[in-house]
Amino acid sequence: MRTYLYRFRDEAGRLRRMRIGDARVLKLVEARARVMSLRAQAEASRPQSFAPQEISAPPAVNERAGAVAPAPVTYGAFLDRYYIPFIERTHRGVVAEKSYIANHVRSAFGGWPAP
Repeated sequence: MRTYLYRFRDEAGRLRRMRIGDARVLKLVEARARVMSLRAQAEASRPQSFAPQEISAPPAVNERAGAVAPAPVTYGAFLDRYYIPFIERTHRGVVAEKSYIANHVRSAFGGWPAP
């Protein structure tokens, strides 16, 4: 028996599942509509403390040690030092992925500071 489920996290952060309906009775479009309404209800009842908040950047100077933080790492440097060696070891489509990074990602985000 196949069943449509709605997976979500509760207030404590635990993963929960809610049964939407039997797949033999309920169409996919109807199940998606129910999920959308459940998400809207959950969003409306969510306390403001759970609302996404803008995160401020950490201070550049460590007040306790009096040391200046190192210069931020850019996405380009991150790609060169960590990500490209990782995909060379673990991914099968490395040539296509490296081409995509060189032609699209690096040109758009290469100079940006990494978070």
